[in-house]
Amino acid sequence: MNNLRTVGFLTLKNIEGYDEGEHFNAVRAFYQEIPKEEHDKMIWRHHRPGNTNYYRGMAPFVNNDAAHKEMYDMGGKLSKVSDEAALVPSLRREPVPLSARTQVDQGNIRQVLQPITLRVAKAAEYMAIGLGKDRYFFHEWFEHDSLSTFRAIHILPRSVGIVDSSGLAPDVAKLTTPEHADGGFITLLSTFGYPGLQVELDGEYKSIRPNYN
Repeated sequence: MNNLRTVGFLTLKNIEGYDEGEHFNAVRAFYQEIPKEEHDKMIWRHHRPGNTNYYRGMAPFVNNDAAHKEMYDMGGKLSKVSDEAALVPSLRREPVPLSARTQVDQGNIRQVLQPITLRVAKAAEYMAIGLGKDRYFFHEWFEHDSLSTFRAIHILPRSVGIVDSSGLAPDVAKLTTPEHADGGFITLLSTFGYPGLQVELDGEYKSIRPNYN
């Protein structure tokens, strides 16, 4: 709890049933083995007006964007969404005609994430206790009609030249993700062993050493 009060970050290690290598392989397969035309079907309507999904799906690399990455957002199980909440656009899953292979890759990602979902609920229990609330105070936030989202982020160096970055100032272009604070309740991040994550402590950014699992 001290870390949450003073830093805002903590480390979860050796989650039972979770293997970071399996997680990485599932995400890599999604980005490297699925054809571009399949990815295009999942792009947010904001970036591709002909598509129907505007809350979850894919966000592509964008010209002269301070964040140089593409992302895929996946919601939780529809079985946990009530009929009433299913009418809410942020919870409704728009039908996207995807190939059987793409659906398999999506299923693989869901499977490796199940152990993490359980640990997020456990972390929320500790947070509730620290706030003087009932241990299960936050459970209903995750059990039904949850906005919990899995995001697979694909980051590449700007030198690859996927999009134009010539309009960015040099100090902006050297980063792939600018400084920011997540707006959600809890963010659980796996870096797959790659360095680059930094946390601001006492006005100075500190690099976080990758730690498997």
